[in-house]
Amino acid sequence: MSYRISKYIMFQVENGDIVIQNQESILKVSDNLMKQVISKWDLEQKENVSNEELEELFGDLAEEAIEFLMQYYILTPMKIKTVTVEKIVIASNDIETGKAIHRYLSEEYHSQIPVEVYDLDSLPLSDQNELTVVFMSPYSKKKGKEIVLRQDKQTNSKLLFSYVYHGNFYMDCLYSPQWKVPCHLCHIGHIESSGLVEDTDQDMTYQNMIDLIYKENEAFEIQMPLSGVQKLNITSNLVNKIREYIGDFSVTKAHREDITTCTLVDLQNFKKIRDTSLHWELCNCYE
Repeated sequence: MSYRISKYIMFQVENGDIVIQNQESILKVSDNLMKQVISKWDLEQKENVSNEELEELFGDLAEEAIEFLMQYYILTPMKIKTVTVEKIVIASNDIETGKAIHRYLSEEYHSQIPVEVYDLDSLPLSDQNELTVVFMSPYSKKKGKEIVLRQDKQTNSKLLFSYVYHGNFYMDCLYSPQWKVPCHLCHIGHIESSGLVEDTDQDMTYQNMIDLIYKENEAFEIQMPLSGVQKLNITSNLVNKIREYIGDFSVTKAHREDITTCTLVDLQNFKKIRDTSLHWELCNCYE
């Protein structure tokens, strides 16, 4: 058994005791051995510790020490991973948002796995057990197809595809070729189909206009100006979604419905809608 050491802030009071604060609790420690161990972990920025190490540190008192440290959420057991990820790659054609996502994910995971960022046009081939995080604004259906093909060349890679379309921010379900879950082309196929029948007082819907432009120029990119607040909301939603999938690499197994959930965020009022992703009848990714 191994344990994750939570982040904490340590403060020493005048009598030599130390006060520990983390997200879950606050406590004062007066035991000399416990103070020594916690101070050493803080100095070394230690993130994980094994049961064997704890037994060596605390001897016969190891069981009691572990129970105490878990009670105050300084230690949490490391469990089976939800998703195997050995590398995170962020790719975006919105440089500002791409760099913001990279900054937050690097802060969270850089000590455990590589976290890289690329412009969408310079994205290299996928590696094994890579999680690729794509944010596309403007949206290009042509590039979307290219990214799906890139993922399919590495069957155990994972893809979180996100984009802005018709005033909304979309996050597709987590995709991996070996899972046979709906790919990005399934998601955008359903979005386009629903857009063709939307209620409107005008003769032509938004999607009708997009389809006409596509016939003239397949590489046409769909774009809307984003405010700083909208970009912040997009960044927050993406980072939180990634943490749901891989957490701190010590999360329990997720159910299939956790993997196959897609998300829509209205960028005017930031209301969020979650749904289960479905295969599109004109896509063959389920075969």
